[in-house]
Amino acid sequence: MDYDYEIIRVLTEAGDKGLKVDKISRHVFNACNSMFAPADYERVHQYVGQYLYRNAFIVKHPFIQKIGWGKYRLDRCAARTAQLSFHFQDTSAPPEPLAAMEDHTLPLFPFEDE
Repeated sequence: MDYDYEIIRVLTEAGDKGLKVDKISRHVFNACNSMFAPADYERVHQYVGQYLYRNAFIVKHPFIQKIGWGKYRLDRCAARTAQLSFHFQDTSAPPEPLAAMEDHTLPLFPFEDE
């Protein structure tokens, strides 16, 4: 499972208030756990904690901000966060429906009376 995507999605939905690691872990676990690919909550929680710590302190350009005891949010000033927040929309007009075309096919049963 791609936990990274889910972590970013949860932090995006949390907004500027952020969330505690436990809440983020629970959301990621619920999103990635299924009957056919079960996930262990302890491993998910450990991964989420390491991911948040790594992207808040260790990387060269952090895009996650620690705002309290175990509480994280996306750093709104980071360039990578701005790139993640783009919403692409199709602004082109929908294609116009084609005009009704005349049927030029040969009849399947030519001897039937219509």
